[in-house]
This record gives sequence, structure tokens and C-alpha cells, in this order.
Amino acid sequence: MLYDTAQHIMKHFEETSRLGQQGLIPHQVFEKKMTWLVYMMGALVGGHASAKANRTDTDCAPTHVVNGELAGRIFRLVNLTVQTKQVCEGLEIAYLYFLEQFRKLYIGEHAKQVVQQQVNERLATVLGLEDENAVLGLLINKIGNNLQQRYQLETVVKKTLALFHELAAGINIVHTSDRSPHLIVCGRLLLKNEMVKYILSNHASPEFGFLTYSLQYGKYRTMYYHTLGKLLFMDIRDNKEAFEKFMEPQGQILTQLWQQSCQNPQLLRQEQVKPALIGLCRDLRGIGLACTSCEPYSMLFDWLVDNPKNPSANRVNLFARALDAWWDDPEVTTPLLKFMAEFVHNKAQRITFDQSSPNGILLFREASSILVTYGTRILQRTQFRDVYVEKYKGIGVCLDMFSHALHGNYTNFGVFELYSDNSLSNSMALALRMCLAIPLQELNAYLKALKPYYYFVELPGRRSSQDKGSDEARNRSVARL
Repeated sequence: MLYDTAQHIMKHFEETSRLGQQGLIPHQVFEKKMTWLVYMMGALVGGHASAKANRTDTDCAPTHVVNGELAGRIFRLVNLTVQTKQVCEGLEIAYLYFLEQFRKLYIGEHAKQVVQQQVNERLATVLGLEDENAVLGLLINKIGNNLQQRYQLETVVKKTLALFHELAAGINIVHTSDRSPHLIVCGRLLLKNEMVKYILSNHASPEFGFLTYSLQYGKYRTMYYHTLGKLLFMDIRDNKEAFEKFMEPQGQILTQLWQQSCQNPQLLRQEQVKPALIGLCRDLRGIGLACTSCEPYSMLFDWLVDNPKNPSANRVNLFARALDAWWDDPEVTTPLLKFMAEFVHNKAQRITFDQSSPNGILLFREASSILVTYGTRILQRTQFRDVYVEKYKGIGVCLDMFSHALHGNYTNFGVFELYSDNSLSNSMALALRMCLAIPLQELNAYLKALKPYYYFVELPGRRSSQDKGSDEARNRSVARL
């Protein structure tokens, strides 16, 4: 039954393709028909992901042969339309749907249920390719082409980056002839691909037009660098020189903005500076999300905190100065605060400083400076066009950042009291004022954005067995308020 259905769809596909190439049907009709056919072919392939292997093969042809014939036609159609000037958004989205179903079956986490290593090899043969690396290359080439040429279509960019991220994070468990399981990290296969190597070496190139196409594309920059960060750290491990080479484009922007802020912080308040500043925050947040262990995080921290012996001369101070200049513009403040919230977040215990290191104190003081800079100004403002975007969203992210810093277990808060440093008490007082400035009605209306409010209020009741004295110092600051 499945084989007959696939043959019927492929017959219509070939007929529609022939009529379209000969110009016997209008181009719009051709695109609409092909879009539906690609969706149906993707659904056929995707159906196998949830089926058992002994129920998918038929007497007419094995499942991998049917899928190979379907995929072969799709990839040929992709090659025909890749250079066309007229782009059909619906057809491009259908391509991505098919590739996602194909990934789930042969590359993703579901592959272990239905795929054996020999099947991957036979699938490559049906497609006329050498091995599974070449099959993966077909998907990556389409991803690279979309990022270079289809960036005007936001939905296509979004789905393309989602597919790229899933490929980079995917794990495939296959069974060899002796039935022993072998773990294959899909990201390592990606690192062998020439297109991936090119993207990693030229990640900030103007040819990837979506990076600068619109400020609204900022969230896609974060996903892009999150994916590239995963691949980068998988490849270089703790190679600091390789990391710094990768970060050169961001380093040039950071250095330029830092030098301007040293001359006059108000130079940052220029329209030509705004896109670069937003892009930098988005990129760094993506890299931060990829830092899932202490080695990559340490490289990012050292890259930003480049002069720990002179805290005021560190490049990371740029963000407090930029916030001071742009505090009333949520297009700048939201990505900046989100980056800092990620930077101070000790998830998976990735922040591990030596006991004698002042880095934990430096990190907390930077979070405190950001909170005081933003909170002082936003609480003084009384007029808003959109109170959620311009006030509550920023307050929510700011409280999230401060909660991460308080609960990171990398700062001995007793040091602040010992040396009469008001960073802790001032930031705690301002955070509490921010909480009290939110009416109960608004708190209930924006539950998602203001969820950090509840997390912050809960923090004083927590006690860390690892740093009891530090917690007591923090709680005394709350009690004095």
C-alpha cells in the first residue's frame, strides 16, 4: 500500500515537473502543485520515523529504496530552483518540511528506532552518493544556500536555522553487524562538511545577508551563533587561539565601541552605532548559550574580561555604558539585558573560578552595575507608549539576570560587607524597588515576562550549604531593606 502510494505521488511529480519545464502550465500553478507534492512526499518519509522497521519494508521495495527515490526527486528539484530569481516562499518552506522529516528518520534521535548503519549506506547508493556524509551534505548545502540567498523570507530563515540547530545537536545511535550500538554525534559529521567549514570560517561575512537585513532578525542571529558555537566548541575544545580567531569579527566591533565609549560614552548614542551594538549582544548571547561547560565559558569570560587586574578597563564594561546611553530604547536594552542574564548564569556549574580569584566578584559587580544603571532610569520614567515592551519586559529580564548572579554560587557576598562595598546592598534595594513598582494587576497580566519576579522574591529564603556565610550576608542585606 505504501509503495503504491509513493509510486502514485512520484508519477504526478514527474508529470508536473515535465509540464513546468516545458512551459505547458502557468508558473504559479507549477509552484502550487509542486509545493503540495513536496509536502506529501515529506509526509510519506516522516511517517516512517514512528513506524517499526519490520513493518515498513514491503514486498515491492524496501523502505530505504522508496525514501531514496522520493528524496532524489526532491533534491533534483532543489537544484533546479536554487538559482532562480523568482522565489516561491511556499515551495521553500515545503523543502524544509521534507528535509526535517528526512532528518528525523535518518539523522535525528528517532533514527535509532528504525535505521541501521547498512540502511544509511544503501540509502546513499540509491541517491547516487558515496556515503552518509554525502547525504548529510545535501541538507547542509541547502541550509547554506538559504542563509545566503533566501534571507528576505523570514519564515524560511527561521525554519532553516532551526533545522541547522537540530542537525548540530542531533545524535544518531546505529547498530553495526554485530548488533553493538555505536553513538554518532551528528555535529562531528557536520564538521567534515565543506559548507560548514566555510560558514565557520566566514560566519560574519556580508554574503549571509540575514545578519544585517533587519533589526527584527536579531533573534535569528542568536540561534545562528548558538549553533555555530556548539560546532566550534566541539571542534576546538579548549583551544583559546582558535576561539579568538573565530571571535575576530565580534572583537573588532567590541573594540571599536569600547574605544568610542572611553572617549565619550554619549558617542554610543548614535543611530549608526545601534545596529552594531544590538548585533554584538545577540551574537554573544548565542555564543554564551553554547557554553555548556567550564572550558568554553572560561574562554568567553577571558575574552570579555581582558584586564581583570584593572576592573574599570575591562571591555565588558562597555555594556553598562551602552545601557546608560540607550536605556529608553527597548530595541537595545532587551538584547543587552538578555546577553548579561546569560553571561552571569551558572547553569550546569559552568562557572568555576579559583577560590583566590576575584573573577566571581567582578562578574557580580558587573551584573549589579547593569541593574543599577537600568533600574534607576526605568523607575524614573512615567510615560510609555507600550508599557510591556518599554518597561515590564526589561524589568523581567533584569530581575532574571540579578537572580542568576545571586544564586550563581561564585561570589562570596561577605566580601562586600567586609570592605564596605555597597554593590550588593544598592542592587538588592533597587531590585526590590523594581518589584514593588509592578502593580498586582500587571503582574497577573504578564505572567511569562515577569516570572523572574517570583524567582527573585524566593531567593532570600534559599540557603546554600556550600556557602552559608555568603548567603547570610546576602540575606542580611535583604533584611535591612
